Amino acid sequence: VSTQSTGGNLTHSDSPIAKQLKERIKTKLPNAKVSLPEVEAHLGAALLSFNRFKSEEKFLLDKALDAKTMGNKCYAAGDYDDAIRHYTDAIEHLFLDDPDATIFSFEESDRSVFYANRGACHLAIKQYGLVIEDCDKALSYNPNYVKVIVRRAQAKEALEDLKGALQDWQKVVELDPKLPNAVASVARLSAVLKEKQEKEMQAMISQLKDLGNKVLNKFGLSVDNFHMEKNNDGSVKLSFK
Repeated sequence: VSTQSTGGNLTHSDSPIAKQLKERIKTKLPNAKVSLPEVEAHLGAALLSFNRFKSEEKFLLDKALDAKTMGNKCYAAGDYDDAIRHYTDAIEHLFLDDPDATIFSFEESDRSVFYANRGACHLAIKQYGLVIEDCDKALSYNPNYVKVIVRRAQAKEALEDLKGALQDWQKVVELDPKLPNAVASVARLSAVLKEKQEKEMQAMISQLKDLGNKVLNKFGLSVDNFHMEKNNDGSVKLSFK
């Protein structure tokens, strides 16, 4: 095994990298007896394993990128099921679902693209739960991926998780304040949630009134005999009319 970048042939006993390793071993383990041939033998085996690993890694990367390209073509053609299959192949080639086996030379921001693209396919065929799963995974690699946050917001709203959708849209506005759709969505969902909360409050008050009347009617009274007034600190003052 030889390399140009490390300063010589590793099979020679005077190779610079072997001498450096021996000196480091002596510094860390002064009583150790290590010969240059031993150092070179271990180094050669390590480099051989590393080169094999890099070769296999490149093969898997190429396969993953080919699958991604096929997925993109299927997505553009509206063939979402096949696109999902290809993106899944890409994910499996890179072991992205297995953190202990992930190919580390692949940038995390690039890893997120596979999940983001598959999430877009799920959104197109209204598989909203799967959209959220893929978006969550993509955002674990790239937390500020605006397109993905938008898709997750759309999926959450479709599943009537309005609060979650609003939070996602607010994050989008934070990252891209000039995105008109995001600003409009924040305003719209804020209004919807406020109206929903007011309706829920009125329904709760109505239920409490019914419960109160069941008790007070026994004494010839009703909740209408009492006046509730909200104080500045948020508490309620109850008085008899």
